[in-house]
Amino acid sequence: FAPVVLTVPSQANVAFSGNVIIPIARLGVGALTISAQANVTLHNSSSNTARAQYSVLGLTRIAADEWMLFGDTT
Repeated sequence: FAPVVLTVPSQANVAFSGNVIIPIARLGVGALTISAQANVTLHNSSSNTARAQYSVLGLTRIAADEWMLFGDTT
């Protein structure tokens, strides 16, 4: 299976409001990487890549164009 890149959009493109938590799961065998659109900050403790098939990640909105990535990353 092909690798997948999920891009977190800017507030200008998607008007998220309030506290948002987005669950993400890597179901296939291809790599899953989370990236951020220009002007978007993505905070995390390690990498932006899901560790293995069936890894569960999440994104939580901290502020406009500021997100935290958490879960089973490499």
